[in-house]
Amino acid sequence: MDQLAPLYSGTEKDRFFHFGESRRLLSDADMLTIMQRMLSTIDITKLADIALTLLGERLTVTGLEIHAPDQGYATGLAGVYHRQLEAPQQLDPRICVTYRFARKPSAHEERLLHEMHDCIVTPLAHAMAHARLANMATKDHLTGLGNRASFDEALQRLISHANRSGSRFGLVVIDMDKFKLINDQYGHQEGDKVLISVARAINDCLRDTDFAFRFGGDEFCCLIEDADAKALLCIGQRIRRAMNSYPVLRQYNASCSIGVSLYRQGDTSESLFERADLALYQLKEANYQGVESA
Repeated sequence: MDQLAPLYSGTEKDRFFHFGESRRLLSDADMLTIMQRMLSTIDITKLADIALTLLGERLTVTGLEIHAPDQGYATGLAGVYHRQLEAPQQLDPRICVTYRFARKPSAHEERLLHEMHDCIVTPLAHAMAHARLANMATKDHLTGLGNRASFDEALQRLISHANRSGSRFGLVVIDMDKFKLINDQYGHQEGDKVLISVARAINDCLRDTDFAFRFGGDEFCCLIEDADAKALLCIGQRIRRAMNSYPVLRQYNASCSIGVSLYRQGDTSESLFERADLALYQLKEANYQGVESA
């Protein structure tokens, strides 16, 4: 990949654009238009598309990638030529943007790219920061799965969609067996390792279209789209088997009980969850580890 050196160096701290500079290729009106369009949304996916459209109006840019230490977004098509430019050091998060070109840009186009980069990079960094905060609000900090709030939102969305379209989906509720003993005997740090491994085992068993959540404590939930009763039971059994493949879970002989329920027309989030939860606790009361459908 052919790349330029970073646009901003440690000695060039003030590389923001300034109106009225005669050396610039972009007019003041151009820069104002770009700024207005880049300030129209804080959603990073929408803003990246806007940035690509603005670039495509003036350059042969086919796509772009936005990189931060713990995030990344891409839009557009692959290119045959790449340019990577960094943001000013004072921006948080520090991002860099890779621009993909249909052909090698001329010196004039490279200069124009730098000017446009100056205009779009700050809104992109702010949108990345907003996305990071939004992600933190919906993720469980320990396991990285969705949290209770994101579960409630996703479940309600699936119910609304099922009521409109007649689509089918299912709920899988997973509860660890005797997890409290692990915490009591080996400490909460080891208990956390077990929960992290359980989350990974669950993720290993799901498709890209399925969703996993830490419901609370040692209880997890999965929402399975386009499912039937047989598929839900198969996924539950797969999760139980997958747990045996993790050394930490084998070390503590960790196991789980699983209840599943398929959405029925007219179900509320409460009635759907209650059926799966009832099936799970019937297993617990019978002292039987497995998967039960309701």
